[in-house]
Amino acid sequence: MKSVFISFVLLFVSFAVNAANEVDAKSVYMISTSIFMNGKLVSKPRITVSEGQVGTITETDSKKTHTTSLKVIATKSDIPNDPKAQGVLLNMDVYSKRDGEEIHSTPQMILKEGHPGSIEIAEDSGKNLKLEVVVSKVR
Repeated sequence: MKSVFISFVLLFVSFAVNAANEVDAKSVYMISTSIFMNGKLVSKPRITVSEGQVGTITETDSKKTHTTSLKVIATKSDIPNDPKAQGVLLNMDVYSKRDGEEIHSTPQMILKEGHPGSIEIAEDSGKNLKLEVVVSKVR
């Protein structure tokens, strides 16, 4: 009788842990980007992030004259004007420095998984930053 009770307790604990993991499981996304500065492709960073967590990638050349940094938080979101569609809201922080020119921006985009999106930011000085993004669900 004792072994039946222990088996029952172990089965219950296993079920409870699996149920908790299902509730706490967050989506993981692969975010593929192309960053253009003044029309020139400067970087193609890819980053994998867990939903709601900050993902960061920084690229710097050996002379430290070219730097690109991308921080992103991805969360599930409704698609505006399409209440049945689910998308991914990307809150980004993009910085690029090339040949003495710097651009920094904090854009947001909502994308359907697997569908490309882009945003272009122009400054009064004439500098511009274009960001092309595709988000795919890893799990």
